[in-house]
Amino acid sequence: MLRNLLVLGLFFSFLPLAGQKVEDLGLSPEQLEDKLFYLVNRERSSRGLAELEFAPELRALARAHSLKMVQENALAHDFPGYEKLEERAVRAGLHFSELGENVASSDTFVMRFYHEQLMSSPGHRENLLNGRFRQMGIGIVLSGNQYYATQEFASLFTPVPAVEMERELEKGLETRLGRMILPTQTAVAMKEDSRRLASLFLHGQSPQKIADAMGVATVYNFSFVEKQDGFSRVFAETEGSRPLYWVLGLAFGRSEKKPGGMYALTLTIFPDLRDELKIYAGLEAVILEAIQKIRSMARAPKLDSTAKKVSMMFYKSIAILDSINNRDRRKLTLAYQTLSLAEIPDDIAQKIAGTPKISSAGIHVLYPLIEGLPGNYFIVAILAN
Repeated sequence: MLRNLLVLGLFFSFLPLAGQKVEDLGLSPEQLEDKLFYLVNRERSSRGLAELEFAPELRALARAHSLKMVQENALAHDFPGYEKLEERAVRAGLHFSELGENVASSDTFVMRFYHEQLMSSPGHRENLLNGRFRQMGIGIVLSGNQYYATQEFASLFTPVPAVEMERELEKGLETRLGRMILPTQTAVAMKEDSRRLASLFLHGQSPQKIADAMGVATVYNFSFVEKQDGFSRVFAETEGSRPLYWVLGLAFGRSEKKPGGMYALTLTIFPDLRDELKIYAGLEAVILEAIQKIRSMARAPKLDSTAKKVSMMFYKSIAILDSINNRDRRKLTLAYQTLSLAEIPDDIAQKIAGTPKISSAGIHVLYPLIEGLPGNYFIVAILAN
């Protein structure tokens, strides 16, 4: 009987073996385990497959399961009130990406017969020759003249702390893409946001939104076990991109779908919003060109420094604009947030068009991320006289 739980990478099968002629006389159960282990690896090697590593933790699981079958006097993977294989592996503290189990019983202790009949069963054969398994443990228990055998297969891994894995992935990505340096407080805030999303993804949610204050970005969420798989996914997602900034956050743990454990990664990529603009004369020149489509307006450089202060105040608090307008003697003080500088928002355009006797303007465009502040968008301030 073969049962495949593909999401968890579990492969189960069991097989009763017929009585066979005597061989391996006098070997202890532990020696029989070693011989069956040897036969499995000889089979795999003869077919060009990597040999399985011995894992004492898997042998302990296998022996415990064979003992359970003796106690229940039955050949099975599951018993009422008895933990399933993945639950037993988790309780043993194992981290795994794949698990499998073969069980068999016979009145023979001739291991080559055990192996031959296991190989003749499609389900058992699939486990024995599965290239995704890297380790194995075998447990054999004798009850009367009946031998119960369990083969536990796995692909085990030893997780490293998420912070260490983050550091390794960042080194590789910085070599590939480079990255601007942000003030520590800003960089930490952005990383924590990515870690928050990674933790949500780990627990079965798939958030695709970063905090509004971070601005426009593309967010990738994916999971992996091996570091090289993490590198491959990160490099694939950034292929051909030239981001202004990027940040990644990791979380590690077990989940319902991945009880063996996994790394959940959120990669946030911030594109450079200036790429589509003609910025040879500066961002302010783009705004002036857009204003002149509404009405003729000259540049007033003396007002630029004040416009810069207004844009920063607006970034800190949008409500500040009302107090500025209430006390400012200028004919027009405007500020707004945008992702595109080429077009002025309708409400702002109407104010420019509807304010009489203005002919010059001071302009400043704040790009927060370039200034080391959270926010991949533009803040535009226009002061007109």
